[in-house]
Amino acid sequence: MVGREIGLLKCFGIRITIDYTWFIVFFLFTWTLSDQILPAHYQGFSILQYWIMGTIAAFLLFSSVLLHELAHSLMARRNGLIVRKITLFIFGGVADISKEPDTPGTELKVAIAGPFFSLILAGVFIGLQLLIYILQPPASFQQTAVMGLVIFKVLAGLNITLAVFNLIPAFPLDGGRLLRALIWIWTRNLLKATRIATNLGKGFAYFLMVTGILNLTGLSQILLPRFFQNGLIGGLWLIFIGLFLKNAAQMSYNRVLMHNLARDTLVHDLMILTISTETTFKEPDSHQE
Repeated sequence: MVGREIGLLKCFGIRITIDYTWFIVFFLFTWTLSDQILPAHYQGFSILQYWIMGTIAAFLLFSSVLLHELAHSLMARRNGLIVRKITLFIFGGVADISKEPDTPGTELKVAIAGPFFSLILAGVFIGLQLLIYILQPPASFQQTAVMGLVIFKVLAGLNITLAVFNLIPAFPLDGGRLLRALIWIWTRNLLKATRIATNLGKGFAYFLMVTGILNLTGLSQILLPRFFQNGLIGGLWLIFIGLFLKNAAQMSYNRVLMHNLARDTLVHDLMILTISTETTFKEPDSHQE
């Protein structure tokens, strides 16, 4: 996170804030939808209508991101973890949870809650599309209904994409946390599991950055499949996302490492204190002359 935050509201007792960088990505995403994606896939609307649909879709997408993070937070709180706040920022959203889960089972439940809820939201938006088809609005609302269909179709796809992307086994994405939990069960060592998951997460981050560089240089059209050819703007985003994931993975590992060091130091100090106390208050020998 960079910059300062604006307090938005409280939901289930959890503070929701917006980082100033969020406004940048909201504008860029609205512009991309309104000026490029929607006109390319859905013809027959005016410029104003494209911008109305793009703005509504962008707002509902970030509302979906907030609900994704809220699902993580409520599951974490249900399992005894303290959630300080949820912040929306340039790369989406993040829940500020006080500490790492105490057990791999808790990690699994907290990690899967977000993608699972995103898939539920996708189902809701698909259901809204079906509802419009079933109700068959009158002719006077026909254009509005078609615009609604476009918005709901876009949001269903975006929520599925959000769930799938987060399930990539690259720490600290949700999929990386699921992987860490499974490694934790296998090794019975949180630090070792975090180190393995962090290295995989960094590998994925470097892959995104290299893919972004190839897009910037135009080499992606020669070296990469069409799916990874994202152009200049897409290449920049891949580099920024890769850098963010790399730093986030390292910070998460450092937090677990520092927690372990603090715990070991505390145990060591308690042992010294115990030995010192036993020596100081040792009873005198009863056979003194």
